[in-house]
Amino acid sequence: MKIEFDYWTYKRGLNGNTFDCKSKRCRSPFRFLKISEPKSQYLINGGVSFVVQSWNKSREKILHSGMIPFQSISCEGFYYGNNLNKKGKKDFILLYHDSNLDEVTFFLIKNKCPRNKSKFAEQLIIYFNQIKCIETLNIKN
Repeated sequence: MKIEFDYWTYKRGLNGNTFDCKSKRCRSPFRFLKISEPKSQYLINGGVSFVVQSWNKSREKILHSGMIPFQSISCEGFYYGNNLNKKGKKDFILLYHDSNLDEVTFFLIKNKCPRNKSKFAEQLIIYFNQIKCIETLNIKN
């Protein structure tokens, strides 16, 4: 199984709930991430732990996803969700944060929206372990 994906690491900014891309040459479509608690009841009922958002320079919201945690202990710190891209297709998101929530690693799988998101996300983590992506990022898994 070969999966095309991109990932970026973000570090907590001065504002406690925003994260800035760590790399000076960050090629992420999201310059920063804002993480907040879900406000809508349907998100809370759907098991969403937090919402991740981002805006472009024109202040247009380009990322809005409710992030759902894994129930598995072996996947602690991982969350999954999706986002509607510019072309109107859904991208799959896998997000990892350290226990202090100082850093966030954001994985983006474009144009992919599996029916069973939890199972797909778990397969992704296994795949990332196989290609040493998790180890390289120093993610405790």
